[in-house]
Amino acid sequence: MAFPLLVLRLLPVGLRGLMFSVIIAALMSGLDSIFNSAATLFTIDIWNHFRPNSSQKQQIWVGRIVVVVLCILSILWIPLVTCCPNIYFV
Repeated sequence: MAFPLLVLRLLPVGLRGLMFSVIIAALMSGLDSIFNSAATLFTIDIWNHFRPNSSQKQQIWVGRIVVVVLCILSILWIPLVTCCPNIYFV
């Protein structure tokens, strides 16, 4: 809570926008790494187990589909986390 308060009260307008863009870029970088790793793990470990002769083009498409599915599941997960923050989902 202290960091947003410091940014809003101490930084001038131009630097606030710069700080906002830095935070958004860091968030997108983290999400990109997570989605890329999950797609790679699924494609290499699971997809190749069931379809060992799949081409690289098929593997790329499977990875892209996995990223889209993960994005949709992540968006659908938001209401569960925001409405019940004290419940542990197993």
